[in-house]
Amino acid sequence: MRHKTTLAFLILAVASAAAFLHATESAKIERTVEKTFPVSSGVTLSVETFGGNVCVEPGDVQSVRIVARQVFPGAATDAEADEISKSLDLVMEQSGNSVHASSKYTGNTWRLWGSTPVYVSFEVTVPRACDATLATSGGNVRAGDLTGSVQARTSGGNVTLGKIDGMVDARTSGGNVTLAGCTHAAILKTSGGNVEAGPVAGNLQITTSGGHIKITRAEGAVHAHTSGGHIEADFARITAECELGTSGGGMNVQLPKSSALLLDAKTTAGHVRANDNLLANLQTDTPADAKRKSRLSGKINGGGPLVKLHTTGGNINVNLSEK
Repeated sequence: MRHKTTLAFLILAVASAAAFLHATESAKIERTVEKTFPVSSGVTLSVETFGGNVCVEPGDVQSVRIVARQVFPGAATDAEADEISKSLDLVMEQSGNSVHASSKYTGNTWRLWGSTPVYVSFEVTVPRACDATLATSGGNVRAGDLTGSVQARTSGGNVTLGKIDGMVDARTSGGNVTLAGCTHAAILKTSGGNVEAGPVAGNLQITTSGGHIKITRAEGAVHAHTSGGHIEADFARITAECELGTSGGGMNVQLPKSSALLLDAKTTAGHVRANDNLLANLQTDTPADAKRKSRLSGKINGGGPLVKLHTTGGNINVNLSEK
């Protein structure tokens, strides 16, 4: 039942994204609305749209500039676009040091998949110090290097984030999630794509039901799971308990040379392989000279936080860096 529900959800998400792409490619009428609001550093931004993309870029500015791009796939003439606009609620407003932009279509849906005859994408320029909450029901979400927390949601597209000096919570039902860097904790989730993150200084939680996971230079507690892909993880430090799991692929894990940890690596459909440097520093009750087995566990450099690696569908390669 769970797999059927996930599959149905993915089909709807992909259909939504496909409808948006088809609509924008075939659209004949586009309109642009712009507004600029003076703000101070540390602005709070919220953007929500029902079918387009959301893009936020930082700059050396003391203002928030919003460009709302309206695309009318359901209109062949300006008169038809005017009529459709009567059911479009477009808001761009400021309250103190907070700026909000949103669009919502309240009229009837159009054509196949229940798509609407108008879509609105937002392009926003903000000061670098900015807390952002970004959401769309059918497009991509992108944000550049920001100092502040970022929350991103989309039901049918990708989430792409730069280096974020703050907490991150990014989720999509039908695309990939990419995070170039994060100085605090991060939660990254997708039901139908790959996840790539790093470096991440805080705790990291990753979940995907249908893709691969790549983690670079992790420093905090890491909990990552995929139901249908491989995991590649590179740890800068081991400071807390970590767990990586996959039900449909293999795993490559690189541990730093000075790691003091308790390793538990297990696979039910493959082998666990370790390099000579790890085996030389491993205290275990199992034969240390066996480089291929279904499980490898023991203390490394005297022991420390638990690092648990498990897969039911592939090999595990775990190495201790020699530098």
